[in-house]
Parts: sequence; structure tokens; C-alpha cells
Amino acid sequence: MFCRLPLLSLLSLIGAGGCVNTLDVPAAVDVGLGTSDAQKPEVWSAQDAPTMFSSDLNYTLSALPAQGEAARIPWAGSYWPVYEDGINRAWKAGEDSPAAKYGKAFNVVGVDDAVSRANGIDSQ
Repeated sequence: MFCRLPLLSLLSLIGAGGCVNTLDVPAAVDVGLGTSDAQKPEVWSAQDAPTMFSSDLNYTLSALPAQGEAARIPWAGSYWPVYEDGINRAWKAGEDSPAAKYGKAFNVVGVDDAVSRANGIDSQ
């Protein structure tokens, strides 16, 4: 047992030294982004410029607050799972489901069945 540890260490070093690049692949592979493209700065377009929200935004990370909280904190809601028949499930006992409420509000008959066929249990 005493001799095995140095022998294993020696074998692992020999094995590590044997890992070489046998393919003639250059260290830096050109992926088609010529040097001129790689050196161009990335700029905002009119569709994604942050200035569309405000003209006085701070872009310095160290100047931004490290802590904070949203003024209106959202909460997690249901994702309307299919196994519960989507929006046909009533959230509160004695109340209609959202699909039934929609049907009543817009005087549409058969909303529950249509929802179930399209996205609920009947669609499976």
C-alpha cells in the first residue's frame, strides 16, 4: 500500500503530460467575425435604446443603488395548469370560473367547453 501512492501520482503526471493537441488546429480559430467586426463598438438602435424610457439614465454601475424594492411588488399567480382545466377552474368556492365570468360578461354561450377543448383537459 505504501508504494502504490507514489506510483499512482507518477502515472497521473505522465498521463497529464501526454494530453497534447494532436490535431493541427490553430490556437485562435477565426469564426467569421473579421477583425473589423470585432473592433466595432456595439451601439443601441432606435428600437432598443434605453433613452426611450428616460433621458437621464445612469450607466455607471458603481453609482447605482446596491439595494432597493419595487414600489408595487408583484406576486406569483397561477399559470392555469391544464390538469385543472385552465381558466375553467374556479378559484373560490361558490364563484364562477374566469371562463364562465367571461361568458356572462359578454353574453357568450359555451365558453367553458371551448376553453377546455382548446387549452384544457379536453385538449389532451
